[in-house]
Amino acid sequence: MQLSLKENLRTFDSVPYKYMPCIYSELRNAGGILLSTSKSEGCPNVILEAMSCGCLILSADNDAAREILTDRTGFLYKSGSTAEAVSTIQNMTHLDGNSIFGIREAQRRYICKNHDYGSVSEKYKDLLETLIKEH
Repeated sequence: MQLSLKENLRTFDSVPYKYMPCIYSELRNAGGILLSTSKSEGCPNVILEAMSCGCLILSADNDAAREILTDRTGFLYKSGSTAEAVSTIQNMTHLDGNSIFGIREAQRRYICKNHDYGSVSEKYKDLLETLIKEH
């Protein structure tokens, strides 16, 4: 089965940040997939932002993405394996509405629990206090 990815693929080299909510919304509404090819990340904001908007996400398997994308919140492929990425995209295009809804709900729960302002600021506060005590 051919997916005709070239005809259905849109890439963005650089998008001003203020336009990203529109990009994520268009991606979600079109039933698209955010593909992250990063080999490593500190905090993968693009994944977190896309999750906040309910986008389906496929990411190269790296430490940061692995922490966030579970079997309920998104999909991973072996970094550098184009064949595995394409195969996963093929599988993702066959997800039914209930599966997509479940992924979006799991994403929302993950973001609310782990990345809301309160929990993130508390984590940074704890980190800074620990560093100050140690030095």
